[in-house]
Amino acid sequence: MKISFKFISPAVFMLVLVGCLILIGNDEASGELLMQTQGYASFAPYIHGVEKTAGLYPGYRAEFLSHVDFFRKGRFVASGIVGNMTIISRSDSTVFNLDKIRYTLSPGIRYEFDTWFIQSVFHHESLYSISRAEDFNGAYWQNSIRFGIGTKSSSYLYLPEKFTSGAGIRGSSFDARCTAGMFMHGSDSVWSARNHSYRYEMLSVLRYHVSAIHNWIISSTLNQHLWLKEDNSSENKTSLTINFYKKATGRLFGIYYVYTLYDSYEENNEDKQGALGLRIVY
Repeated sequence: MKISFKFISPAVFMLVLVGCLILIGNDEASGELLMQTQGYASFAPYIHGVEKTAGLYPGYRAEFLSHVDFFRKGRFVASGIVGNMTIISRSDSTVFNLDKIRYTLSPGIRYEFDTWFIQSVFHHESLYSISRAEDFNGAYWQNSIRFGIGTKSSSYLYLPEKFTSGAGIRGSSFDARCTAGMFMHGSDSVWSARNHSYRYEMLSVLRYHVSAIHNWIISSTLNQHLWLKEDNSSENKTSLTINFYKKATGRLFGIYYVYTLYDSYEENNEDKQGALGLRIVY
């Protein structure tokens, strides 16, 4: 059974969420306009796992993610995420050549407890080729409704607050998050249509905060993403990230290493590739 989402767009989704927040509770003064921004930016060259060919091959990856909290009513928060990842290729004739760009747009709502949260988001994602021809399906895009639950520090949203405030850095600790999503099957709009055969997805994050040494924090993160397709087959991506963050005023800065342990995802395969770079978490 296919469910049609012909009339859903990020703007409509966000308006509905904000409307629900306004209607929650009878205390009009409890609502608060926030406009608070958190996120990260990173740049990393691939250092192994890349096959150098006569054509373009991955050379660098640049990522940016911005999470904005728009409105709070009690423990409910309306928010949105805008992000992109750019793959910069190398060849024998050029050092920098923009190859692919992936952008995401995810308005949503979350409910916060003391140390964990639950959330629901509308997730739009597109992947475009820049320096090479698209395949016969054209640019790849997907739209899904996601539901997730996890501890606060499993998200970049809460990391600077946790570490720069001095809480939670004495000794080791674990954080985890699990998310399930269902892809839309509409056909009238880029915000509800799809040009792929994926039906469902599951994402998980397990973060281990190893220790704090003076102003440096050491942590590792295991990311898992599973896609289920219409023919009951599946694709999977598992990656491990090691972080060395230095505390600053309200933000973190440091070195990270990411290695893709296994990747069968057809749209953006990074199997056995490793990158070492710099990241700012703000």
